[in-house]
Amino acid sequence: MPKARYVLVAGNKRAIGISAASGLALALLLVAALALASLPAYASSTAAASEPEQITREYSYRTDEPQPQVDESVTEAGQEYQLVSVSEPEVDASFEPEKRVFTRETSLVVGVSEFDAVVDTLPESIHVDEGSFVGDIPLTGYVAEPTYRSEAAQADRSTAFYGLPDNDARQIPGYYSFWLRSDSYLGAEAWVSLRLLDVVFERDGGDPGRPVSFTAYATYRGVERWLAVDYFDVTATYEGEVASSVGMLVIKAVYEHTPPPLPVPGPVPGPTPGPDPSFPLWPIVWASAALLSLALLLIWLLVLRFNIRLVRHGAGGASTVAKARVSVSGGEAVFRVPDKVMLEDGSRYSLHLKPRLASQAGVLAVLYRGRRIMEAPLAPMIRLDMTSLMARMTPGDEVMQAAARAARRDDD
Repeated sequence: MPKARYVLVAGNKRAIGISAASGLALALLLVAALALASLPAYASSTAAASEPEQITREYSYRTDEPQPQVDESVTEAGQEYQLVSVSEPEVDASFEPEKRVFTRETSLVVGVSEFDAVVDTLPESIHVDEGSFVGDIPLTGYVAEPTYRSEAAQADRSTAFYGLPDNDARQIPGYYSFWLRSDSYLGAEAWVSLRLLDVVFERDGGDPGRPVSFTAYATYRGVERWLAVDYFDVTATYEGEVASSVGMLVIKAVYEHTPPPLPVPGPVPGPTPGPDPSFPLWPIVWASAALLSLALLLIWLLVLRFNIRLVRHGAGGASTVAKARVSVSGGEAVFRVPDKVMLEDGSRYSLHLKPRLASQAGVLAVLYRGRRIMEAPLAPMIRLDMTSLMARMTPGDEVMQAAARAARRDDD
């Protein structure tokens, strides 16, 4: 019976402790507000002082142009600013120079025998220097135009005539056509008729019982004409992009505007002493200490104090009977029901976890009077299995349960 009453008293003590902490937080907040309220006079006096305002203007110009004249003063937003400094010229890295495509051709006459050697030694690039555009452009190709000459030479061609009945030269044609080179175009051939120059007969066979026959070997002669390359006109083409050497420079001018001074008040009539112009530091120290204490207290109340609650659901509604702070270690968090808390058979209980704890991976083990009464995965709310709990209780625990129920009836 006394223990059951103690549980209720302990619950009230926690409530009283939280209320006292809340009262202390409100008191500290009020103290901070009063301390900060003493600062407006100083803030107003310092706000009246104005620092000089500065603006920067950039002057850009090409490297082939003279440096521009910097204005001694400028006006912006109705305020006049005076020049205070000018920087040294700097290269504008964001400027892209102008680019232009150049094409150049070179021509030369090359003989047939030296054509390959000359072509292989053509320069891979040539230099361009035109105004501000200076650079090299690469070889993109070449064209070789041949120049031909016509040549002629004596042409002798031979042929044979087989199976002649005799060796009479009159049966041999006086002209015979052959394929010869032609000068109609390079590499052309033509069917050309040549005149008989000579003929030689050779007797075939001679075996008994076979007729006699002859073979005539005739030679024909004529003129063969053809085209030959005399030399090559070689034209090499160079083409590429060249960037201008003209860049962009920037100088930065800093201008400053100083607000007009505030009017000086006249002398105050009479010997009335004015307020002490010195500003005490104790209000700032006081306010800072109060705000720091308030922040630490709120962190302790809202974050560090507990992250799991044991809630009893009875006829009179839900009430928190125990709070604790647990952590996950090795995939398990352990919640020990305080010894002064009596779990009653007729009531329902649930465990409520804060989001940071409930979102972790692992299980929650519940210990009651030294016994592991249940395990469940971490979740925002976990219900206690009272059937499993009652099955594990000893007779001594049942006596304590009855005492707890009787104490609750007395309080009701």
